[in-house]
Amino acid sequence: MKSHYRVVVIGGGVVGTSVLYHLAKLGWTDVCLIERSVLTAGSSWHAAGGFHALNADPNIASLQAYTIDLLSEIEKESGQSVGMHMTGGMTLAGTPDRWEWLQSAYRTFQSIGIEDVRLITPEEAREKCPVMSTHGILGGMWADREGYVIRPAQCRPMQEPRRSAARPWSSTTVFWNSTRRRTAGRS
Repeated sequence: MKSHYRVVVIGGGVVGTSVLYHLAKLGWTDVCLIERSVLTAGSSWHAAGGFHALNADPNIASLQAYTIDLLSEIEKESGQSVGMHMTGGMTLAGTPDRWEWLQSAYRTFQSIGIEDVRLITPEEAREKCPVMSTHGILGGMWADREGYVIRPAQCRPMQEPRRSAARPWSSTTVFWNSTRRRTAGRS
């Protein structure tokens, strides 16, 4: 481990690891990630691993779409599964205001290039989930790009990654445990 780095990222959650990934992808090699426990042990651990497409803010919707696409890209680069399961998902409207909002969200998705979503009828929603009552449902939106990622602790041990565009990047990850011993690993 070195005493100086160009960038030190604090926190190995989804944001910290994403920052480190993107810096490395841009060619930065003098970077370090510091985590007090294990990767995703903090706030990211509390998330159930679900991801969705629906967001009222087009900028956030674009960021979510980028992230979902990035997970598939990381699998291809590394040759390892990230535990992503694309199940699809639906959001339903039971009031006229909510139905209008969903229709508006659908148009927003179309305008920013997210085309794997569609408006659905109550009958189509029932086909997707036969045990659901559609009484009072005005319509909904189905998104192919929804699903979940199994947390790392639930995944099988990672195998040695195949040689890919991701391998030339190098960084140092420092883990701090509760006894304040320091361990460093190079990737």
